[in-house]
Amino acid sequence: SVAVTSAEHSDEDSHPPPQPGDELITRAALRSAWPATLPITPRALLLRVRGANVQADVPPYLTRQAAEEIVRRGIEHLIIDLPSVDRSEDEGRLTAHRIFFGLPAGSVQQDEATRPLCTITELAHFPASLPDGPCAVQIQLPAFTGDAVPSRPLYLPLANP
Repeated sequence: SVAVTSAEHSDEDSHPPPQPGDELITRAALRSAWPATLPITPRALLLRVRGANVQADVPPYLTRQAAEEIVRRGIEHLIIDLPSVDRSEDEGRLTAHRIFFGLPAGSVQQDEATRPLCTITELAHFPASLPDGPCAVQIQLPAFTGDAVPSRPLYLPLANP
């Protein structure tokens, strides 16, 4: 779980630049919430955003630095409870998506992705009973293909040793 940071109180960015009033998910927030040690090397990140107004005209979104941090940590599957990892009005730049999938800026060619097997699940629901910490996740997908398909994550908390 991470808290949002107002754009006015962050030195992190996105493309186009965050506007006054925007709420951001920052690299600093990710680093602060990331456990010092983990029993496994995670391939998936369940990102629950605290204090977010998802009904706002511009819901919170990831900064460029946050997206880079997620990739640097080797996360292949990002599950987030926000409508998008990118700003709702971003001139089609999709900065966080492109970083996550390893696409060059402006690319619309899926074959240019350096991380083509990675997934992002947006608008995920996290049960209130799901604690922060390690868990197993199964991402259930329907039997059809496309560049965007619905998914249903199933969470199984792991006991801490």
